[in-house]
Amino acid sequence: MSLAIIGAGACGLVGLKEALSHGLKPVCFEIDCDIGGLWNIDKKNYSSSVYNSTIINTSKEMMCFSDFPMPRDFPAYCPHHKVLEYFRFYCENFGLREYIAFKHRVELVEKSDDYEQTGDWKLTITNLKQQRTYVELFNFVLVCNGHHGVPHIPHISGRNLFKGKCIHSQDYFKNDNYVGKSVVIIGVGNSGCDMAVDMSRVCKKVYLVTRKGAWIFPRLHNGSLPFDMQLNRFIRSVMPRYLSKLYIRSLIYKLADLDIYGLTPDHDVLTSHPTVNDDLIGRIAVGSIVVKPNIRSITETGVQFIDNTSVDADVIAYCTGYSIGFPFLASGIINTLDNNVELYKYVFPPHLKGSLAILGCVQPLGAINPIAELQARWVMMIFNKVLKLPTQPLMEKDIKMKREKMSRAFTKSRRHTIQVDYQNYSDEISNLFDAKPRFLQLLFEDPRLFMHVLFGPLTPSQYRLFGPQRWPQARNSILNCWKNTKSPTQTRVLTPKPYFLFLSHFGLFIIIGFFITYLVYICFT
Repeated sequence: MSLAIIGAGACGLVGLKEALSHGLKPVCFEIDCDIGGLWNIDKKNYSSSVYNSTIINTSKEMMCFSDFPMPRDFPAYCPHHKVLEYFRFYCENFGLREYIAFKHRVELVEKSDDYEQTGDWKLTITNLKQQRTYVELFNFVLVCNGHHGVPHIPHISGRNLFKGKCIHSQDYFKNDNYVGKSVVIIGVGNSGCDMAVDMSRVCKKVYLVTRKGAWIFPRLHNGSLPFDMQLNRFIRSVMPRYLSKLYIRSLIYKLADLDIYGLTPDHDVLTSHPTVNDDLIGRIAVGSIVVKPNIRSITETGVQFIDNTSVDADVIAYCTGYSIGFPFLASGIINTLDNNVELYKYVFPPHLKGSLAILGCVQPLGAINPIAELQARWVMMIFNKVLKLPTQPLMEKDIKMKREKMSRAFTKSRRHTIQVDYQNYSDEISNLFDAKPRFLQLLFEDPRLFMHVLFGPLTPSQYRLFGPQRWPQARNSILNCWKNTKSPTQTRVLTPKPYFLFLSHFGLFIIIGFFITYLVYICFT
């Protein structure tokens, strides 16, 4: 059975690997000359990339694929070149490169002439090296082009009047071109805050515009270990929701009092996509970044805000997200009106025959790679007819229920139309093919592993303990995740400290108090 995979980024690679493991005959079409998608910053002519200073927002143990941990010597949070290096290791380890057709652009995906009988697809493809366009038939199609391809520019009064430079975060690569300039950045998502920090090191002034504020998550918990590794199953699902939110808010406010820096959001924690940044508060504190409210209008020379203040600007940067789009899909295959996608489990269009699927069309509160992998494992079982999709009415009912549930859980926003909770969604997809962790079985058969799965980091390897294609090293990967996280920084031999040095100041105060009380007691009795 033939399979066309569109894109050789993270989703395309894991889709290719899973297709091979299920005996399909895949061809992966990649528009550029190398793998990596967004993470390949060697400037390309056809697709966007991350910027030069990008560091991943999820720790290595949480963003790796479930049966291929990141190397132990990789840092806890990888810069872009380490992420790309990991994908290359993955590609080499599973022998994927020979199945990738580089410099091939998929122009059109449409139903074959006999689609109603076969479910096959007709692809129009351009070989960019040879400048030759041809048509090829496939039994299945896996779309892996991501959802960061079409920049969204909101309508703002006077937007077209501005005589300075306007860019979208997609256009930004490094700060060299902005030395000494005044820049207005619209949006406090991850891109907006990263750009603000990067630009503030060379710009005259950076103005960071926010309508609703943002919860600023640190990468490290108490300046020590990865924050995302602290959010285990117990905190995410066993602990009452209001207590878990209270706990997370307390962790955030240990980083900084957001009220002081004008960032306090008008919504509760975990109801919007988190902004992860370690340097933003410091750059605001030294005056390099100034937080401003929403924009009333744009003028020829700058911006007017709703608080009746105004600033002159050389550059306006729109960090306002993307519109979901699949320009190569024929009309009627997927509707993306208002950034909504009609996809069963965010993967399958319910009105088709189950022979076309989308990977990675979600915005998780966590890493995308493990989720795309779970999607790929499930998709291949559908393609192979090991599993079946529900009827169209049942799928449409599920889509409606999920949309209503997510609208209650998250604030109204274009980006939240595909927002999912990392653990809940991972459990939901893995349960479809019996790979969800079996807690009762673990409790009786392996209590140590049970404790790590429930109270330890929600690592991807948890979904390789059971079900099809279980991984023999999954247990070791789970038990050693903390050791692997600490390993890269333990490059200097230290003399072990007495245990009391690890106690809190309050704990030491209590111990000393008891000791003095005891001395007084024995001296006067």
